[in-house]
Amino acid sequence: MKVQLLIDQVLAEAMRLGQKPHGAYRSYWEIYNPITTFFRDRGLEDYSPEVIQEYIGWVTEKYRNGKIKRERYSMLTTAARRVAHFERTGTYLWNVPKRGSRYELDAYYSEVMEGFLAGGDFHPNTVGDVEWVARRYFHWLQREGITEIRQADQEIIQKYLHSCIEEMRPTSIYNVHLYLRKLYRFLYEKGYTENSYETFFAFKICRESRMFPAAEDGMVDTVLNVVDRQTATGKRDYAIILLGYVLGMRSIDIARLKLSEILWSKGEICFVQKKTGKTVTLPLTTDVGEALRDYILNEKGF
Repeated sequence: MKVQLLIDQVLAEAMRLGQKPHGAYRSYWEIYNPITTFFRDRGLEDYSPEVIQEYIGWVTEKYRNGKIKRERYSMLTTAARRVAHFERTGTYLWNVPKRGSRYELDAYYSEVMEGFLAGGDFHPNTVGDVEWVARRYFHWLQREGITEIRQADQEIIQKYLHSCIEEMRPTSIYNVHLYLRKLYRFLYEKGYTENSYETFFAFKICRESRMFPAAEDGMVDTVLNVVDRQTATGKRDYAIILLGYVLGMRSIDIARLKLSEILWSKGEICFVQKKTGKTVTLPLTTDVGEALRDYILNEKGF
């Protein structure tokens, strides 16, 4: 196969899996075009595994001699290994394992993981996390003397998860649980295991969320005191700030708030949240009500 055609197929597969076209085209000129140039300078048009290895060695030598930086070296060699992997398997390898990785895998587990990543249709933003979870788990199995996946029963999986709980933060544990569940679905479908352990993985783990502190009363008062309530804009801004601070309404819901949703006789504000699609009823407090009344009656002319 022509090396140019092979690279075109690699880029087409990357875009099919979610890479943006402009990113793919930029990748061609930055990291794939040097491959075709290397072949062309040697009078070659057809792809050759030996020449691609020679290219990787040439790039490595340039890096060792200080002619290119580490980032450039990593990008060029990664592109070359992706081309080689695609030519061998017909699949796009998102993450090329780095030399000296903390979680080195033998040939068996490497093959299983490559199949998992290639067939999972993972988003580019998450494929790194997926690989980390699978690679770490397989490496742990190797250390435990488990040479094949089918040897790892539910007790082994539980033991691994317990070790994660002792070593990881809640957010990482959430990712381990999520991607191990997907991994075992793949392993079951491909015949690596006789059980998907779907029932075992059915338990839920709450993802840790960062809680930002609420603004102190003094800070809000300072903001409200600088609002010029003698102007139409000031009256509007004052009401918006109170709707957000006192009632906790989202900005999108404040912007969409209709006069008919303010139930003056009941002392309530009733609206459908944009984010959830659910109807929410909030108390129309005195300060919020006065701010809305001042803006509506004096500036909107109702």
